Order: sequence, then C-alpha cells, then structure tokens
Amino acid sequence: MRASFRVASTFALEGRRLFVLRGRILDGTVAPGMILAVPFNSAVHMTAPIAGVEGIDGDSDVPTRLTISYSTDTELALWRGLNIGDEVLEITEASSSPAV
Repeated sequence: MRASFRVASTFALEGRRLFVLRGRILDGTVAPGMILAVPFNSAVHMTAPIAGVEGIDGDSDVPTRLTISYSTDTELALWRGLNIGDEVLEITEASSSPAV
C-alpha cells in the first residue's frame, strides 16, 4: 500500500519528542507504523516510521498531522534541518521481512 502526503509546515512538540508534519493526504490511506520517505536527492532518502496520524477539525486546507518520534536533540536538529515544506512525500507500508 502506498500513499502520498503534501507537507504544508512542520514543527516539534519537544515535550513529547515528536516532529510534526502538517498537511494533506493526497492519495491512499496513512496509518501509524507506515514508513515516511524524505528524499535528499534522486538517489538518497531518509525513512522514518509514522508514530501517529491526527485529523485537524475545522482546518480544511491542512487537515492532517503526521507525527514522527525522535529520541535525541541531534535527531530533532536533523529533522528541522531538512526544511520540509510544500513537498509531496511518499508513504509506504512497513515491510514485515527484511529487504534482499
């Protein structure tokens, strides 16, 4: 299963150690545990499991928040440094078996 998500903005909930991507699901269905891919260039990307998917009532322009858990300040700095905004990101289902 695949989905795509257009990011409108990002922010951190530092007290909960979550990085939040606000935006809109363009196609497919997104659920916790699915894998978000953030491309660095055409050949390299970073992936992270989605910790949560929350609807935002009353906000039709950016109705969804995806959350990514982080464990260190360095990891948060990496997410912030990606400057994700107005990008479409691919989301895939987590594989139950390792890639060969």
